[in-house]
Amino acid sequence: MLLLMPAVLAIGCNPDPPRPPSTPTSITADPTTPGEVSRPVPPTSAGACAGLFPNTLTLVAENFAEALAQTGLAVCADRGLRVVDVVNNSSTVWIVDRPAGLEPPSATLSVPTDVSLFREIRGGAAGLAVEPGQHAVVEATPAQLHLRLDKSSTLGWQTLTLFKDSAGESRQGKVVDALANLGAKGSPTRKVLITCGRAGYEAADLLLDDPAGHLQEEPTQSLRKSLGLAGKLEKCGVAVKESESWTPELKLGVLAEHAKRLSWTEQTNSLARAAVRAMTVAPRI
Repeated sequence: MLLLMPAVLAIGCNPDPPRPPSTPTSITADPTTPGEVSRPVPPTSAGACAGLFPNTLTLVAENFAEALAQTGLAVCADRGLRVVDVVNNSSTVWIVDRPAGLEPPSATLSVPTDVSLFREIRGGAAGLAVEPGQHAVVEATPAQLHLRLDKSSTLGWQTLTLFKDSAGESRQGKVVDALANLGAKGSPTRKVLITCGRAGYEAADLLLDDPAGHLQEEPTQSLRKSLGLAGKLEKCGVAVKESESWTPELKLGVLAEHAKRLSWTEQTNSLARAAVRAMTVAPRI
């Protein structure tokens, strides 16, 4: 988990904070909750915390693995330290679990297809998810705010990443947003991606710590099994197999091969380990 300390421009902050995403989003919460922000607010300016949110907050990791996973995550506060902007340019999803009662951004806001798919997969799960490339403005003081990694969200997001990267490869490296074409609303392929994304999300239940505190198997192995990419025809594998005739970009063999590649498996294993260990440090909110 991450705690946010109200230290302004504290020593030890990254001298080159990540560039915020270009697409602004906002949070709409129940007016009775402490997370209410009633207006869209643009992200902090490129480079450092500035503009509406000039104060850089110090992120305090609650374990070493989480400290490694937070690269690219920045949190900025307004001048009164009463509203914060969570800017996520890391490679995984972060969950804002305090203050309680935050709701997802408005469905009318434009987001990339993979983000839209992920939010559909995650449904009404507790906490506010801030996906890679997204940001969220929350009305809260630094002391009220808390972020954490989540193993289900991590593997659900990595599943969509697997499909996007594999589809891109099958198109010989053309610069296209594979999911934008494959995951159009109402398309049969979207149903496949939702099915497989949920399989990845649910795969987190297989990642249990043994008595020594180590994972029983590599997270990627569990994910491949849950997706039906390791010899078992689970729901995802069946859905992909049935769709191959009309979605040639999604082939079970291509996905299975890509899921074994070192660069992808290393990142997935690292993120999943960080998420699982973070969950054991303190009780869920």
